[in-house]
Parts: sequence; C-alpha cells; structure tokens
Amino acid sequence: MSTHVRSSGPAGLDRRRVGRIVAVWAIAAVGVLLFASVTFVGPVVATLYGTHGIHLGDLVVLLLAVIVASRRTARLVRVR
Repeated sequence: MSTHVRSSGPAGLDRRRVGRIVAVWAIAAVGVLLFASVTFVGPVVATLYGTHGIHLGDLVVLLLAVIVASRRTARLVRVR
C-alpha cells in the first residue's frame, strides 16, 4: 500500500510541505513573542497600555524572523 500523498498538480504542495511551512511560521512567531516578553531592548516605539509597549528591539527581531521564515518558505515552495 502506497503512503504517497498526492499533490494538487505539478507545482502543488503536499501536506508534509504545508505542515513544514506552518511549523516555520509558528516557530518564528513563538520566537518573537518570547523575545518580546523577556527583553526590553531599545526605546519604546509604541505604548500598548500601562507599562506594556513595543520596543525597537522587538521590531528588529520581528523583521529578522519574517526574513528567515520567508526564505525558508520560498525554499519549501520551490518546485523540485
């Protein structure tokens, strides 16, 4: 019995690749949230409420996470 998952065409994504893409973005999001919750790097760019805000360091980490996750996603989507 074959365990091959059918794709939706020659350029289609199978479930395994979609799962990996979701995992990449989930790891990126969790990493950014962990960094933001533990550190206070740089000046406050925006105050959310009370003593909570978005620091410049949080935005830098967010930008880096998006770049890394986007590049990884592009590699996973690329047709082989």
